Amino acid sequence: MNSTPHPSQKKLRYGVIGVKGIGRRHFQTVRDHKQCDLVAVADIDEALARKVTNDLGITSYTDYRHMLEKESLDIVSIATPHNLHGSIGLDCLETGAHVLMEKPLAVRVSEADLLIETAKKKE
Repeated sequence: MNSTPHPSQKKLRYGVIGVKGIGRRHFQTVRDHKQCDLVAVADIDEALARKVTNDLGITSYTDYRHMLEKESLDIVSIATPHNLHGSIGLDCLETGAHVLMEKPLAVRVSEADLLIETAKKKE
């Protein structure tokens, strides 16, 4: 499969929330993808976020909400502790971004239902 974008296709603007653990894998994979443009990461560990972004030449945030406000993202990866998935996922969906989330989707069924309902409304 050819991953080179068609000349008429724009690169997808990508952000990653949470860069420790599996989050590191997310931004490494996106960084090398020809159809995506990794533009920002967010992590509460400011030193780690800055190290990652200095190495990649992109913007870092310690508050993901600031990243969502300032960047126009097409896709957001969420690789945070699972108890934060629901609220962060909803915030990302509200911006119109597509969301890739590490499992579990949420810690409560009601939270998962709300994420799914919100995503369907944004289709």
